[in-house]
Amino acid sequence: MILYTQRNKEMGKKITDTLAIQLFAFCDGDMALEAMSNDVIEEFERVEGTERMVKDPASQRLYKVLHATRGLDTGLELFLTKKGDLPTEMKNHHLRAYIARLSNPQSGTYSKLKSHLAQAAQENIVIHRNRYVHKAGKFPDNNLISQLIPDIFAFYQLVLGL
Repeated sequence: MILYTQRNKEMGKKITDTLAIQLFAFCDGDMALEAMSNDVIEEFERVEGTERMVKDPASQRLYKVLHATRGLDTGLELFLTKKGDLPTEMKNHHLRAYIARLSNPQSGTYSKLKSHLAQAAQENIVIHRNRYVHKAGKFPDNNLISQLIPDIFAFYQLVLGL
């Protein structure tokens, strides 16, 4: 069984630091976007802080999914806002819709997310998030956490490069 080890935690901190630098550059002095980027980084940092705040291992894993996907959700909103491509209807302000928009841009201000990457994000991130965040009594295992958290960080870094 692959566990979310100290090495993974250290890598997560490095990834969070890298994302903070990328986000700062991406926001380019826009104060509203910088405020959003701070929220994104704080959510990603909470992934690592979960073990200090929550004692139950199953709840720790659930909170890691919650914080990582909240960071991704707000991060995608930030990206689409900056690119002038945020969906106008509030019903379309969620992970699934943001990923769909990335694979079918309306503004022409960024490269299209390839369909197989959008599909992979839906299957490897959104479905797992929904399975555990919206279902009582369901908790991710260590194997899922060791795959999901790095996938979320990698996907967001990919998006920032579009």
